Amino acid sequence: MIETISPDLWEETRSLRPIVEAARDEAEALRRLPDSVGQAFTERDIYRMLLPQDLGGRGLSPLCVFDLIEEVSTYDGSIGWNYAIGTNGGSMAGIMDQDLARELFADAEVATAGSGPPQGRAIAVEGGYRVSGTFAWASGVHQAKWVMGGCFVFDGAEMRKGPGGLPVVRHVLFPASDITIMDSWKTGGMRGTGSTEFRLDDVFVPEKRAFMMFGAALVATGEATEGGVVAAAAAGGGGGGAVGAAGGAGERGGVAVEGRGGGGRRGGGAGGVDHVAD
Repeated sequence: MIETISPDLWEETRSLRPIVEAARDEAEALRRLPDSVGQAFTERDIYRMLLPQDLGGRGLSPLCVFDLIEEVSTYDGSIGWNYAIGTNGGSMAGIMDQDLARELFADAEVATAGSGPPQGRAIAVEGGYRVSGTFAWASGVHQAKWVMGGCFVFDGAEMRKGPGGLPVVRHVLFPASDITIMDSWKTGGMRGTGSTEFRLDDVFVPEKRAFMMFGAALVATGEATEGGVVAAAAAGGGGGGAVGAAGGAGERGGVAVEGRGGGGRRGGGAGGVDHVAD
């Protein structure tokens, strides 16, 4: 796992600034991430930031990604939020079938989005599940190639129960072509995140694309294991977005923000950021 942000990666990340700033008004009007920014994310391979290198990813540590999220969020809070969500996609690698992980993350265009809480119904059938439901808070779904949703598992009409009588939950992964995006994100703030709802109507999902997102036993070893366990840590990327957005607002308002130099929270100048020493 890479613990240092290289000067080249800082330069690559900061090259997003003029693109993001030019798209701010469009993001507000569209109430989602503009396609120009989504394309810039793909060109910079952000969707595989946390994916282990042995699966073809960039293999950055969560702390490195946190700093990059903070940086991008100074340009625009909504777009920084989408950057945070996008970088987290590779964290699924350690808890899914490894052949599927290699297929899913084969190229930089693997934009992922989804909804974590169980809001759908997955009816167990031979070879997988038939999934229906409406899922909320799907930031970045308009650019997504693959989408994830949390579901309660049913055997016929009966909800499946696990130890202690708790409902069994599976997260299922499906191509974006299977979903219907709903126009329900109408907010006063963070409009540009596009954190709207989507719907699935009786879509078959094979067993290999269903997994436990939280509390799962890891199915991989080595770097892929590291990638799988960063989900909780990467969730802190929202914190990076909040810090960055606040800093960016202060700077645009002419307010000096303590701790922010030209290189981000941990300095990040030409020498990069070394988290080993933190």
